[in-house]
Amino acid sequence: MAGSPAARSRPGSVGGALPGVDGVTDLRAAQREVTALVLRTVGGQGFVLAGSGAIREHGLVDRPTRDIDLFTDRYDRELFRTAVEDAVGVLSGHGYRVDVRRHDELFAQLLVTSAQGDRVEMDLGYDWRGHAPADLPIGPVLAADDAVASKLDALYGRLEVRDFIDVDAIRASGRWTDADLLRLVAERDDGYDPVVFAQQLRLVTRVADDRFAEYGVAPPEVAALRQRALAWAGELEDETGGQPAGANR
Repeated sequence: MAGSPAARSRPGSVGGALPGVDGVTDLRAAQREVTALVLRTVGGQGFVLAGSGAIREHGLVDRPTRDIDLFTDRYDRELFRTAVEDAVGVLSGHGYRVDVRRHDELFAQLLVTSAQGDRVEMDLGYDWRGHAPADLPIGPVLAADDAVASKLDALYGRLEVRDFIDVDAIRASGRWTDADLLRLVAERDDGYDPVVFAQQLRLVTRVADDRFAEYGVAPPEVAALRQRALAWAGELEDETGGQPAGANR
């Protein structure tokens, strides 16, 4: 992988397969089955697999996720309403119980329960994308660049342990340089500021080890992940002088 010396010497990430996880139920098989079924029905309406499920299908991580994200880039309330009805209909027709927990104009949250009792959470919504989706065995999936940009944008705007795990795995994949990653998130988020992003990276020290343990990440791996995140933050601060955009205006 090209990029900074830290990037070239980066060890393997912690985003590999997890044999057993306490705290996050591993429903990968059930999630993939439900996802494929719904995408066959609403994929023609612009819906694709997004979120952590997308980066998992692109082979960047292999960890349990709490829910499924299916997003369309078509800002059409009627189309969205119809798609939610179609999703509920096809799931019900295949023996699933579907509880609609929330249904707004461009967002819906479903709880899908199989006959075996597996419970899968599914969010349907609207989101911007910059590239045509990838056609993968599971169905249409957010393009890798868009999926990665969305994940970095999530890390930029919130403090969730899964984002640190996923971004670490994305960097370790070698498919993008750090400069590539920062360009992708800047293209997605007009308000992106590398110094603020560095500050977010430093918040990894505030995430307790037991939060990482929910995803099967052992303490030695957590320590290494923190070191990589802090090293990246330091590089960004060195490159920018540590001043957020507009700080001296």
